[in-house]
Amino acid sequence: MSEDIRKMIDKVKNFKQFVNEQNTNNQSHFLSKSEKYGSYEGIVHSDIEKIKNWFLKRGIDYELYINQLELPVAFLNNVNVELKYRGKGYGDKLYSDFEQECYDYDAKCIILESDNGESQKKGFNLDNWYQSLDYEIIGKESGNSIMKKQL
Repeated sequence: MSEDIRKMIDKVKNFKQFVNEQNTNNQSHFLSKSEKYGSYEGIVHSDIEKIKNWFLKRGIDYELYINQLELPVAFLNNVNVELKYRGKGYGDKLYSDFEQECYDYDAKCIILESDNGESQKKGFNLDNWYQSLDYEIIGKESGNSIMKKQL
């Protein structure tokens, strides 16, 4: 192996170590996936101020929920399945991938706000779907359910 290649390998190793250290210090990990059939977005936080901000951005009194959380906590912001793919299991697939990412970042629980105002396929109930994935309703805010799943 040439000396130039060794130097490049060492630089890559040092860069990976730097990135991992920054992620640890940052205490936030953005989670997202986009496929032709849909997408998800979420985040894992360990910083209590960032967790409070998640609630405050939605107009939710974090004090009602903050004591129910273990750190790090994941927030599922959105799971979207394109109209022509709904009812075919793609939402389950996207959700499963999201939850696996939460485990990868050692999240202890997942919090979400179930947007009951979004249009759904006829006969589909968003709260029921999340409950089938072992979420429990821990509160109601402006007609939406605040839900939690312990990991």
